[in-house]
Amino acid sequence: MRELRQEMQSADATLNSKALSHLDQHFIRYVDQGTLPGFLLPVARKGRVAHLTLHGSRNRVAGPPAETDTVWRMHSMTKPVTSVAAPPLSEHGAPDLDAPRGTCRPTSAAP
Repeated sequence: MRELRQEMQSADATLNSKALSHLDQHFIRYVDQGTLPGFLLPVARKGRVAHLTLHGSRNRVAGPPAETDTVWRMHSMTKPVTSVAAPPLSEHGAPDLDAPRGTCRPTSAAP
């Protein structure tokens, strides 16, 4: 596996530097509040990393700093993935989020 590093400037990738800063500050707050021990935030555009932020430590107990090769513990990702995927599909009529549970109605093909 190759080393994770920033490969281009965010401006060259047409990424909004103010929005990226806001995103960094959002996660830094979680570290400062003790909700997260640390984080690694890469943002890529067209397959190249255009923004990379490391902050905090690898874990709450040992405390070594977060690095690009830190292995992060992840829990079930079903709910986050579904919550991102459902709204665009719903705009096209599939699935019907307002239908009673256990019912199904024919829908047009999703994009």
